Amino acid sequence: MLDSLPRPDRPIPIPEVSFRGETDNEGRLVWENAPDCPMEFEILRAPGYIRLSDVQLRPDDEEHTVVLSSPLVVSGTVRDAVTGEPIPKFRLGIGVPDRGVGGAEQPRWIDGQPFWQRFTKGEFRHSLDEPAFASSRSQRYVFRFDAEGYSSFVTRSFRTDEGEVRLDVKLRPLTNIVAAVYTPKGVVCGASTNRAGDGQRVTPCSGRVCWSHSTGR
Repeated sequence: MLDSLPRPDRPIPIPEVSFRGETDNEGRLVWENAPDCPMEFEILRAPGYIRLSDVQLRPDDEEHTVVLSSPLVVSGTVRDAVTGEPIPKFRLGIGVPDRGVGGAEQPRWIDGQPFWQRFTKGEFRHSLDEPAFASSRSQRYVFRFDAEGYSSFVTRSFRTDEGEVRLDVKLRPLTNIVAAVYTPKGVVCGASTNRAGDGQRVTPCSGRVCWSHSTGR
């Protein structure tokens, strides 16, 4: 026999309750006969606003007000820093500021398709309708622009309440330097270099190193 009565060795069970409703034209919603306990809600499917999670409410005689925020929108152009021509294909990465060694701020990039967008013809526009973390109400974002043959560009952090942000990004081309690697006896050896500074790429290949680096900043 199963029962749900409390015992000294078993806490009082917490009931699971679900509710789904839609607001009227004035943005109001009523849940009649709601259980008298604190509950957690999620506000979604509000066009032009960011989804909001972890909204804590408890039934009472007061009308509760939930304030939604407009999404951060980034748009602009991505061009070759030397020629000024639009870059045909590039991707936009979305991250959040994090604390690195010594407390210095550094970006943390987020996995998943919504946070890596691809664009063409040197133009982009993206609206951040979904928060990076469901529990975040106030959040900042960092953006990265990548294109084949170019050094990446990372922006400053932007607050979600900055509205629409225009960015005109210029990526600097990478140039290649090829060098042969020899042992002290003059024999070509397999390169093992695999570290480079910002905007640089090192590719070992049959005793040669192809070093790609930015032409400047």
